[in-house]
Amino acid sequence: MHVLKTSKVGLSLMLVGVLAGAARAQPNPEALATRIEAAHASQLGEVNRVTIVSTIEGGMVDGIRSTGRYVKEERDGKSVLQALEEGDMDMMNVAGFHDGTLPDMVRHAREIRADRLDGSPVFVVMVDDADFLRSLNDLQLDEELADDDFIPKEATLWLNTSDLSPRRLQFIQTGPQGGEMTFTVSLADYQVHRGLPIAHRMEIQIQGMEQMMSSEDLAAARQQMQQLKAQLEMMPEEHRAMIEAQMAPQIEQFEQMMAGGGTEMRVRVVDVQVE
Repeated sequence: MHVLKTSKVGLSLMLVGVLAGAARAQPNPEALATRIEAAHASQLGEVNRVTIVSTIEGGMVDGIRSTGRYVKEERDGKSVLQALEEGDMDMMNVAGFHDGTLPDMVRHAREIRADRLDGSPVFVVMVDDADFLRSLNDLQLDEELADDDFIPKEATLWLNTSDLSPRRLQFIQTGPQGGEMTFTVSLADYQVHRGLPIAHRMEIQIQGMEQMMSSEDLAAARQQMQQLKAQLEMMPEEHRAMIEAQMAPQIEQFEQMMAGGGTEMRVRVVDVQVE
Protein backbone atom coordinates (compact mmCIF):
# COMPACT_ATOMS: atom_id res chain seq x y z
CA MET A 1 0.00 0.00 0.00
CA HIS A 2 2.89 2.34 0.77
CA VAL A 3 4.28 1.78 -2.73
CA LEU A 4 0.86 2.41 -4.26
CA LYS A 5 0.48 5.69 -2.36
CA THR A 6 3.97 6.81 -3.41
CA SER A 7 3.17 6.00 -7.03
CA LYS A 8 -0.03 8.01 -6.85
CA VAL A 9 1.83 10.97 -5.39
CA GLY A 10 4.52 10.71 -8.06
CA LEU A 11 1.92 10.47 -10.81
CA SER A 12 0.11 13.50 -9.42
CA LEU A 13 3.32 15.51 -9.31
CA MET A 14 4.11 14.46 -12.86
CA LEU A 15 0.65 15.54 -14.02
CA VAL A 16 1.04 18.92 -12.31
CA GLY A 17 4.40 19.33 -14.05
CA VAL A 18 2.94 18.49 -17.45
CA LEU A 19 0.04 20.91 -16.99
CA ALA A 20 2.38 23.65 -15.82
CA GLY A 21 4.60 23.07 -18.84
CA ALA A 22 1.61 23.22 -21.16
CA ALA A 23 0.52 26.49 -19.58
CA ARG A 24 3.99 27.96 -20.14
CA ALA A 25 4.02 26.71 -23.75
CA GLN A 26 0.71 28.40 -24.56
CA PRO A 27 1.06 32.14 -23.84
CA ASN A 28 -1.93 34.40 -23.52
CA PRO A 29 -2.70 36.79 -26.40
CA GLU A 30 -1.14 39.87 -24.82
CA ALA A 31 2.06 38.03 -23.84
CA LEU A 32 2.49 36.53 -27.32
CA ALA A 33 1.73 39.83 -29.06
CA THR A 34 4.35 41.56 -26.92
CA ARG A 35 6.90 38.86 -27.81
CA ILE A 36 6.13 39.34 -31.52
CA GLU A 37 6.62 43.10 -31.26
CA ALA A 38 9.95 42.59 -29.52
CA ALA A 39 11.05 40.10 -32.19
CA HIS A 40 10.03 42.48 -34.98
CA ALA A 41 11.89 45.37 -33.34
CA SER A 42 15.04 43.24 -33.27
CA GLN A 43 14.59 41.98 -36.84
CA LEU A 44 14.10 45.53 -38.16
CA GLY A 45 17.06 46.93 -36.24
CA GLU A 46 19.36 47.11 -39.31
CA VAL A 47 16.58 47.67 -41.86
CA ASN A 48 15.44 50.98 -43.35
CA ARG A 49 13.98 50.02 -46.73
CA VAL A 50 13.02 46.70 -48.32
CA THR A 51 12.26 45.85 -51.94
CA ILE A 52 10.80 42.42 -52.74
CA VAL A 53 10.34 41.15 -56.29
CA SER A 54 8.14 38.08 -56.72
CA THR A 55 6.57 36.10 -59.51
CA ILE A 56 3.40 34.02 -59.55
CA GLU A 57 3.57 30.47 -60.84
CA GLY A 58 0.39 28.61 -61.74
CA GLY A 59 -3.25 29.55 -61.45
CA MET A 60 -5.17 32.03 -63.55
CA VAL A 61 -2.58 34.78 -63.02
CA ASP A 62 0.47 32.72 -63.95
CA GLY A 63 3.57 34.73 -64.81
CA ILE A 64 2.59 38.00 -63.14
CA ARG A 65 5.63 39.74 -61.67
CA SER A 66 5.23 42.15 -58.78
CA THR A 67 7.50 44.51 -56.85
CA GLY A 68 6.71 45.55 -53.30
CA ARG A 69 8.55 48.44 -51.64
CA TYR A 70 8.52 49.06 -47.90
CA VAL A 71 10.04 51.63 -45.57
CA LYS A 72 10.55 51.37 -41.81
CA GLU A 73 8.47 53.76 -39.74
CA GLU A 74 7.74 54.31 -36.08
CA ARG A 75 4.09 53.79 -35.15
CA ASP A 76 2.99 54.16 -31.54
CA GLY A 77 6.60 53.76 -30.49
CA LYS A 78 7.06 50.52 -32.46
CA SER A 79 9.02 49.83 -35.65
CA VAL A 80 6.91 48.65 -38.60
CA LEU A 81 7.31 48.21 -42.35
CA GLN A 82 4.98 50.45 -44.33
CA ALA A 83 4.23 49.71 -48.00
CA LEU A 84 5.19 52.65 -50.21
CA GLU A 85 2.97 51.62 -53.11
CA GLU A 86 0.76 48.75 -54.18
CA GLY A 87 1.88 46.46 -56.96
CA ASP A 88 -0.36 44.31 -59.14
CA MET A 89 -0.32 41.55 -56.54
CA ASP A 90 1.17 43.44 -53.59
CA MET A 91 -0.83 41.33 -51.13
CA MET A 92 1.55 38.47 -51.97
CA ASN A 93 4.65 40.43 -50.95
CA VAL A 94 4.27 39.64 -47.28
CA ALA A 95 7.47 40.72 -45.54
CA GLY A 96 6.83 38.63 -42.45
CA PHE A 97 3.81 40.74 -41.46
CA HIS A 98 6.11 43.40 -40.04
CA ASP A 99 3.45 46.07 -40.56
CA GLY A 100 1.89 45.67 -37.11
CA THR A 101 -0.94 43.42 -38.32
CA LEU A 102 0.36 40.22 -36.75
CA PRO A 103 0.45 41.36 -33.08
CA ASP A 104 -2.94 43.05 -33.55
CA MET A 105 -4.42 39.75 -34.74
CA VAL A 106 -2.87 37.86 -31.83
CA ARG A 107 -4.33 40.34 -29.33
CA HIS A 108 -7.80 39.55 -30.73
CA ALA A 109 -7.28 35.78 -30.51
CA ARG A 110 -9.99 33.59 -29.07
CA GLU A 111 -7.57 30.71 -28.55
CA ILE A 112 -3.83 30.07 -28.66
CA ARG A 113 -2.49 26.54 -28.45
CA ALA A 114 0.81 24.76 -29.01
CA ASP A 115 0.98 22.29 -31.89
CA ARG A 116 3.25 21.05 -34.65
CA LEU A 117 3.21 21.85 -38.37
CA ASP A 118 5.26 19.69 -40.73
CA GLY A 119 7.19 18.43 -37.73
CA SER A 120 8.06 21.87 -36.34
CA PRO A 121 6.59 23.38 -33.13
CA VAL A 122 4.14 26.21 -33.74
CA PHE A 123 1.63 28.38 -31.94
CA VAL A 124 -1.84 28.09 -33.48
CA VAL A 125 -3.72 31.37 -33.11
CA MET A 126 -7.47 31.42 -33.81
CA VAL A 127 -9.32 34.72 -34.31
CA ASP A 128 -13.09 34.88 -34.80
CA ASP A 129 -13.78 38.55 -34.04
CA ALA A 130 -15.65 39.40 -37.27
CA ASP A 131 -15.59 43.17 -36.70
CA PHE A 132 -11.82 43.13 -36.21
CA LEU A 133 -11.24 40.86 -39.21
CA ARG A 134 -13.38 43.12 -41.37
CA SER A 135 -11.07 46.02 -40.47
CA LEU A 136 -8.08 44.24 -41.99
CA ASN A 137 -8.51 45.67 -45.46
CA ASP A 138 -4.95 44.73 -46.45
CA LEU A 139 -5.81 41.05 -46.01
CA GLN A 140 -8.85 41.10 -48.29
CA LEU A 141 -8.40 38.84 -51.30
CA ASP A 142 -10.24 41.20 -53.61
CA GLU A 143 -11.99 44.56 -53.33
CA GLU A 144 -15.32 42.91 -54.14
CA LEU A 145 -14.90 40.58 -51.18
CA ALA A 146 -14.69 43.58 -48.85
CA ASP A 147 -18.34 44.31 -49.60
CA ASP A 148 -20.79 44.13 -46.69
CA ASP A 149 -22.28 40.96 -48.18
CA PHE A 150 -19.04 39.06 -47.47
CA ILE A 151 -18.54 38.44 -43.77
CA PRO A 152 -15.19 37.36 -42.24
CA LYS A 153 -15.77 34.29 -40.12
CA GLU A 154 -12.43 33.09 -38.81
CA ALA A 155 -8.68 33.48 -39.21
CA THR A 156 -6.07 30.95 -38.07
CA LEU A 157 -2.34 31.59 -37.90
CA TRP A 158 0.45 29.05 -37.46
CA LEU A 159 3.50 30.82 -35.98
CA ASN A 160 6.93 29.24 -35.63
CA THR A 161 7.74 29.14 -31.92
CA SER A 162 11.41 30.08 -32.37
CA ASP A 163 11.20 33.32 -34.39
CA LEU A 164 7.37 33.75 -34.37
CA SER A 165 7.26 34.02 -38.18
CA PRO A 166 4.03 32.95 -39.93
CA ARG A 167 4.18 29.47 -41.48
CA ARG A 168 0.54 29.22 -42.51
CA LEU A 169 -2.42 31.58 -42.57
CA GLN A 170 -6.02 30.62 -43.22
CA PHE A 171 -8.98 32.95 -43.64
CA ILE A 172 -12.63 31.86 -43.89
CA GLN A 173 -15.49 34.12 -44.86
CA THR A 174 -19.12 33.62 -45.74
CA GLY A 175 -20.90 35.06 -48.76
CA PRO A 176 -24.40 36.21 -49.68
CA GLN A 177 -25.18 32.80 -51.18
CA GLY A 178 -24.52 31.09 -47.81
CA GLY A 179 -21.30 29.37 -48.86
CA GLU A 180 -17.85 29.69 -47.37
CA MET A 181 -14.58 30.57 -49.04
CA THR A 182 -11.29 29.43 -47.52
CA PHE A 183 -8.09 31.26 -48.40
CA THR A 184 -4.91 29.49 -47.23
CA VAL A 185 -1.32 30.71 -47.56
CA SER A 186 1.61 28.42 -46.70
CA LEU A 187 4.98 30.14 -46.29
CA ALA A 188 8.32 28.35 -46.61
CA ASP A 189 11.99 28.75 -47.50
CA TYR A 190 12.56 31.59 -45.05
CA GLN A 191 15.80 33.47 -45.66
CA VAL A 192 17.23 36.17 -43.43
CA HIS A 193 18.17 39.49 -45.03
CA ARG A 194 20.10 41.77 -42.68
CA GLY A 195 18.19 40.28 -39.76
CA LEU A 196 14.79 40.29 -41.48
CA PRO A 197 13.28 36.82 -42.18
CA ILE A 198 11.39 36.69 -45.49
CA ALA A 199 9.54 33.68 -46.93
CA HIS A 200 10.81 33.00 -50.46
CA ARG A 201 8.09 30.49 -51.33
CA MET A 202 4.35 30.83 -50.80
CA GLU A 203 1.56 28.52 -51.84
CA ILE A 204 -1.95 29.95 -52.04
CA GLN A 205 -5.06 27.78 -52.10
CA ILE A 206 -8.59 29.10 -52.54
CA GLN A 207 -11.53 26.80 -51.88
CA GLY A 208 -15.20 27.62 -52.33
CA MET A 209 -14.82 30.67 -54.57
CA GLU A 210 -17.61 29.39 -56.81
CA GLN A 211 -19.96 29.40 -53.80
CA MET A 212 -19.37 33.11 -53.38
CA MET A 213 -20.81 33.83 -56.83
CA SER A 214 -24.47 34.15 -57.66
CA SER A 215 -26.03 31.65 -60.04
CA GLU A 216 -26.24 34.42 -62.64
CA ASP A 217 -22.53 35.23 -62.32
CA LEU A 218 -21.63 31.54 -62.54
CA ALA A 219 -23.73 31.13 -65.68
CA ALA A 220 -22.14 34.22 -67.23
CA ALA A 221 -18.63 32.98 -66.42
CA ARG A 222 -19.33 29.56 -67.94
CA GLN A 223 -20.82 31.21 -71.04
CA GLN A 224 -17.72 33.36 -71.48
CA MET A 225 -15.52 30.28 -71.23
CA GLN A 226 -17.61 28.51 -73.87
CA GLN A 227 -17.34 31.55 -76.13
CA LEU A 228 -13.56 31.57 -75.69
CA LYS A 229 -13.35 27.91 -76.63
CA ALA A 230 -15.56 28.52 -79.66
CA GLN A 231 -13.29 31.35 -80.79
CA LEU A 232 -10.26 29.11 -80.41
CA GLU A 233 -11.89 26.47 -82.59
CA MET A 234 -12.30 29.01 -85.39
CA MET A 235 -8.61 30.02 -85.39
CA PRO A 236 -6.00 28.57 -87.75
CA GLU A 237 -4.44 25.47 -86.23
CA GLU A 238 -0.99 26.95 -85.58
CA HIS A 239 -2.42 30.12 -84.05
CA ARG A 240 -4.89 28.11 -81.94
CA ALA A 241 -2.15 25.81 -80.65
CA MET A 242 -0.05 28.80 -79.58
CA ILE A 243 -2.95 30.50 -77.75
CA GLU A 244 -4.04 27.24 -76.10
CA ALA A 245 -0.50 26.61 -74.85
CA GLN A 246 -0.41 30.08 -73.32
CA MET A 247 -3.85 29.87 -71.73
CA ALA A 248 -3.94 26.19 -70.77
CA PRO A 249 -3.07 26.76 -67.05
CA GLN A 250 -5.72 29.49 -66.70
CA ILE A 251 -8.41 27.44 -68.44
CA GLU A 252 -7.59 24.38 -66.34
CA GLN A 253 -7.72 26.36 -63.10
CA PHE A 254 -11.01 28.01 -64.07
CA GLU A 255 -12.66 24.70 -64.91
CA GLN A 256 -11.33 23.16 -61.71
CA MET A 257 -12.69 26.09 -59.68
CA MET A 258 -16.11 25.88 -61.36
CA ALA A 259 -16.22 22.17 -60.53
CA GLY A 260 -15.67 22.95 -56.84
CA GLY A 261 -12.04 21.88 -56.81
CA GLY A 262 -10.70 25.29 -55.88
CA THR A 263 -7.69 27.03 -57.33
CA GLU A 264 -4.08 27.33 -56.28
CA MET A 265 -0.94 29.21 -57.18
CA ARG A 266 2.62 29.59 -56.02
CA VAL A 267 4.54 32.78 -55.36
CA ARG A 268 8.33 32.76 -55.55
CA VAL A 269 10.48 35.63 -54.35
CA VAL A 270 13.18 36.22 -56.96
CA ASP A 271 14.98 39.22 -55.47
CA VAL A 272 15.25 41.02 -52.13
CA GLN A 273 17.04 44.31 -51.56
CA VAL A 274 17.48 45.62 -48.02
CA GLU A 275 18.93 49.04 -47.21
